[in-house]
Amino acid sequence: VLWKKASTYLCQRYSGAKLGKIGERFGVSESAVSQASRRFTLRLNEDKKLKGIVEKIVLKLKLSWVET
Repeated sequence: VLWKKASTYLCQRYSGAKLGKIGERFGVSESAVSQASRRFTLRLNEDKKLKGIVEKIVLKLKLSWVET
C-alpha cells in the first residue's frame, strides 16, 4: 500500500496531471488523491529514511527528463 501512496504523491507533485486523471489511474477520487498526497507529505516529514528513498526516486525522475 505504501508504494501506491508514494506513487500518488509523486504523480500529484511532479506530473502536472489533474487530480481527476491521477485518481482515474489509481482508482480513487480527486479528493482522495489530494488527501493521500497531504498525508504522505506529513509522513515524509516524520520518516527520514522514507524521505531519502523518495528523494532518490525524484532525482532519477529528474535525470530522465533531461533532453539529449
